[in-house]
Amino acid sequence: MASIPKNTPKATPAPRLTLPLRLCLGGLLLLAVLAGLFLACRLCVRKLYLENPAFLLTRLEFPEASEELQEELRRAAEACNIRLEESYLPTLPLGELQDFLKDNPQVAETRIRRIYPNTLRIQAIPRVPVAILRFHPATGLPDLLVDREGMVLPRKVVAAPPKALPTIRGLKNPQDFQVGRLCQDKGVRAFLVFLKESLIRPEGSMYEIQNVTLDVPNNRMTLNLEATGIFRKGARLVMPLDNVPQEMDRVKIVVDVRTSAHETISYLNAVYENIPVFP
Repeated sequence: MASIPKNTPKATPAPRLTLPLRLCLGGLLLLAVLAGLFLACRLCVRKLYLENPAFLLTRLEFPEASEELQEELRRAAEACNIRLEESYLPTLPLGELQDFLKDNPQVAETRIRRIYPNTLRIQAIPRVPVAILRFHPATGLPDLLVDREGMVLPRKVVAAPPKALPTIRGLKNPQDFQVGRLCQDKGVRAFLVFLKESLIRPEGSMYEIQNVTLDVPNNRMTLNLEATGIFRKGARLVMPLDNVPQEMDRVKIVVDVRTSAHETISYLNAVYENIPVFP
């Protein structure tokens, strides 16, 4: 019978992981689980919301917009990669579209909203011209338009005015009138103030203007009027370019006196301190 050696070494136990190492491995495992959950959630959000076929853009709405304006808005949407049957409502670049339309001189304001499940509504308030800018024939430049804020508009705009517009003549430095930019011409700005004041004054309905000739070097403008109220057809109203509201207060006094006396006006010059007026 074989004898068993007395000095046989015992089996060495496997090394145990230290506490810091176990914590580190546990942290890595937790991070891997969280990363997996994040990717799964992201995939679910994309499939269930961002690219859900139920939210595919299939309808564009342009409430109260003319056909010309609708075409402008469609082109703007296309430029921002907003396409029917291709884009999804949750991912539409509405901020980019809003900024794009701000650069359109024919649009004064826009309101854009998603209407789930499949509609984008673009409501645009167009700029409305209040006067025609007419340059000297020698310049060879076509007519332009201007709105009440002084924005220079192309001759054909999306919002047609309900009646004929007054024409502004005597414009200098035509290169300063650029479509899509605010007009800074002193004479034009003064005339726009006159138009604005006419809308809120009781006597303003008498100032139905055919055209206005600007004379900026002499700080005046001459308005040719239609036959309205006490003004005769072709009556001339001369106004300074400075302090237009205050000067209109002075003119109102003359208009009230003439109205009370049942007299007409064919010429009135508010440039002078003592206003000359002819019947």
